[in-house]
Amino acid sequence: MNQIVMNLEAAGLVMRRSHPEHGRALQAYLTPQGQHLVGQAHRRVEAVEQRMVAGLNENDWHRLLEALRRCAASLETGAEPETPSREGELR
Repeated sequence: MNQIVMNLEAAGLVMRRSHPEHGRALQAYLTPQGQHLVGQAHRRVEAVEQRMVAGLNENDWHRLLEALRRCAASLETGAEPETPSREGELR
């Protein structure tokens, strides 16, 4: 993790400052350039999401949203799949 932060710092995307109460701890902050790149990334992701769901009707959209919520909940709880995966399906 430290190497990643050091690379981001070297690229001018983050800066680190000492924590005001914990002298040895360094806090990382986005630089204006880092904030700009994060904004660009958000806009690009949003554009991809819009293209991805453009062909869905309202019912499809709600079913997709519910399925994604269940997927996220499974990841959070670490739940194992109830049935074994079938060949050709995502695992």
